[in-house]
Amino acid sequence: MIYWKDYIKNNIKDIKKLNKDSVLCFDIETTSYWIIDNKITTWNKNIPDEKYKKVPCGAIPYIWQFGINDTIIYGRDLKEFKELTKLIKQYTGKKKLTIWVHNLAYEFVFLENFFSFNKVMARQKRKVMKCETTDEKYIFRCSYFLTNKSLALIGKELNIPKLKGSLDYLKFRSPLTPLTQEELDYCKHDILIMQALIKKEISDYGSISKIPITSTGKARREFHNILKENLSKKELEKYHYKVTEMQPQTIYEYTMLKYSYSGGICGSNKWNTNYIILGIGSWDLTSDYPFQMVAKNNYATSKYIRTTNIIDILTHDFNNDKYTYIFTLEIKNIKSKIQPHFFPSSKIIAHENLKTDQGKLISSDKIIISINEIDFECLKMCYDFDKDIKVLSTYKAQKGYLPKDFILFILKLYADKTKLKGVIGQEEIYIKKKNILNSCY
Repeated sequence: MIYWKDYIKNNIKDIKKLNKDSVLCFDIETTSYWIIDNKITTWNKNIPDEKYKKVPCGAIPYIWQFGINDTIIYGRDLKEFKELTKLIKQYTGKKKLTIWVHNLAYEFVFLENFFSFNKVMARQKRKVMKCETTDEKYIFRCSYFLTNKSLALIGKELNIPKLKGSLDYLKFRSPLTPLTQEELDYCKHDILIMQALIKKEISDYGSISKIPITSTGKARREFHNILKENLSKKELEKYHYKVTEMQPQTIYEYTMLKYSYSGGICGSNKWNTNYIILGIGSWDLTSDYPFQMVAKNNYATSKYIRTTNIIDILTHDFNNDKYTYIFTLEIKNIKSKIQPHFFPSSKIIAHENLKTDQGKLISSDKIIISINEIDFECLKMCYDFDKDIKVLSTYKAQKGYLPKDFILFILKLYADKTKLKGVIGQEEIYIKKKNILNSCY
């Protein structure tokens, strides 16, 4: 790596050549700290977790790295990075330059102290995917959202050798702390991986402006291209209308849908947490996500509409119902009867006397939740509760298979991925097909 001021002195010609498709990557390394007994300390396993929660804490960036095409430069203070961006703009003028950051949501917390942003795109609160500065006209984009993978995994897929050992993140470092060559090499390594990734994306899509924002965007774009090939203009308009019509129209509908959705349930039995247990077995369902999308017919195929029809949700046979449901319920005296616990506490809208374990519901005097019929059946198996459930609202939609064109798209991706697996010389295409298949969910 080259110190940034030394690079500027000798590479003005290269800076002037920067354009909208130049590969610019940014990364920082930080030290997390806590103030305990008037002393700054890093994480110490001998100090109880509860004590860390009650004391002031923060993080200090102690080095930043910046990739400029095939070169990597660095500085120790983020004020210097701000100065660097101003210098670059003196030579590139009105050109909008894109800077890639892996996990932009984290770096954004520090960058906003030095840059003013007028456009910020975020997936949710504090999950920044893309932002644009007001003064220098730089665009920062997140490569983690683009890939949904760690840099270590990306490096492995791109055949970039892994460095031996690891950086000691428990050591306190500041911008004034001298760094060893080994530490500098680790700081450099992440930028090398990002540079290789973005070069590959530019090769695939032709220019940075055409690279999707997220990994699912890649799947959407490829599926959209197939629809354009297979459907007439009128059929495509009809398909778009139907999909658009299914979108929530009010804040209440959006909030209800958001609370009713949750990902995979994972966690540990609280009585065995922090213990090493030997002789554990495990199993997995191969390609289960594609199977569920292709084979099951319990998907909403129309817009959710509020209904006043009363059904007994405790005894109703949802499997033989032609509708799929979302209920908003008030449930009293709920208590888990299994370990580990099932229902995410983050999906509880309101509660009284709530007890949780690792973000999962143990018990509560009363909860209000929005839940679909499949998760409600799981709730009945995993919890005891009073049977006089109050149904605050019921929404239903026609139930059926996913669109035929989408099912065929999934099957083709799966077939292509399976044929390419283990074939020498086809590793890159295999990974691409596998990533798009995984993004279909």
